Amino acid sequence: YSLVTTARDVIAALGHDLGKIPEYHKKQYALGDHPNISLLILSQIHGFKDLPCADDVKDAIKKHHLSPSKAFSKDLKSADQRAREKEIEALMEEELKERSSNTEPEKQNVKAEIEKDAEKKDEKSAKASMEGRSTPDLGYIEQVKLEKAAGGDETKKKKIDDSDVNLEWFSPEKMLSIIKDRYLNKSFGRGFDAFSTRNGYVFVQAGKIMDVFREMAEQEGRLQDYDIADKSQRKAIQLKIVNIMRESGYIAEEFVKKGYFGGWFIVKFKPGTLPDKNDTLKGFYTPFYSTAFSDNVAELEGMKEGIVKNIESVEIAK
Repeated sequence: YSLVTTARDVIAALGHDLGKIPEYHKKQYALGDHPNISLLILSQIHGFKDLPCADDVKDAIKKHHLSPSKAFSKDLKSADQRAREKEIEALMEEELKERSSNTEPEKQNVKAEIEKDAEKKDEKSAKASMEGRSTPDLGYIEQVKLEKAAGGDETKKKKIDDSDVNLEWFSPEKMLSIIKDRYLNKSFGRGFDAFSTRNGYVFVQAGKIMDVFREMAEQEGRLQDYDIADKSQRKAIQLKIVNIMRESGYIAEEFVKKGYFGGWFIVKFKPGTLPDKNDTLKGFYTPFYSTAFSDNVAELEGMKEGIVKNIESVEIAK
């Protein structure tokens, strides 16, 4: 290690979560904004911009919850994941101790849960990118349990093959622009097609993605190239779209594994929002990082209208 790489590692490690410090929050603050706030804090430190490692540090901090391409950025994200995994393990061990008064079968069930989580360390799971204890959307321990269901959609029964789907003409940026302008954080009565969360995610109904695709294909004169009436063809198209989005770093991979285009999620609302007093709705969504739509999470949150204003949390459906 040279002095430059050592300085780079230390600055990135200590600086990547500075944006979570409450005194640095702006009036319109969303948890997913903290990487950008961290960069702003660092940029105001005298001499930081002149460091030979400044660009590497900035890229790593900005993308430590996304899909980085640079080697050092990947290293920071990986280190952040490992640190979180250790904390999760410690919390689960603590939970096991607290439940020590349970019957022996119950103890074995808890132990099995912990062992299964340990076996999945090297998998890319939701525990790598969520915001931990400060996340408003999922409880820390409960989050880990729910993550294990990620990717569990109707496509489990039969693997989808998108190799024959030709989308050379398709523009992911155009689709995202249409979704943002027309559907994101808008509501109609109890209905909505796409919404953002304060911790940096956007959930889009998988069916709405197909609607936008159909519109785009028709505009390009390519609709006749696809048999959209065929269910298998529709699924293959949806998977192809998500794979293209994934390559661009737009898909929240911790919620949807490769080979899937979405999953079932439970959307929870403030008490009294829904007339049936259940205050939850279940939907099949494709999860994105909010940066696919905007670098400013607070901007997306400010777009909310109607029922989506009352969304309190999102959980992976068991």
